[in-house]
Amino acid sequence: LEALHLPNVRFAGDGAPTFKLSVRVLAARVPGLEPPGLLSRRRPFLQATLGTVSKETEFADFVDDPSKDGLGACAAECPWRFSDTLTFRARVED
Repeated sequence: LEALHLPNVRFAGDGAPTFKLSVRVLAARVPGLEPPGLLSRRRPFLQATLGTVSKETEFADFVDDPSKDGLGACAAECPWRFSDTLTFRARVED
């Protein structure tokens, strides 16, 4: 057993165990936002908050032909693509 390498487990500063929570943001539909055009370049982003920590995605890309991205049957309903992951360090209390 002496040669067995076990993972190191640490506690947060207050002694409570922590874990990582990953939120995968794939796509969205934004009813009030028109598709980008010649004069319009507005792009949405998503902000998520867990406890006191807030994180933001990168700006979404507009996909006008959803059959090319392989997201499935609902892809046409959500033309704004994020394909981003937000990772939070959390405690059970969060």
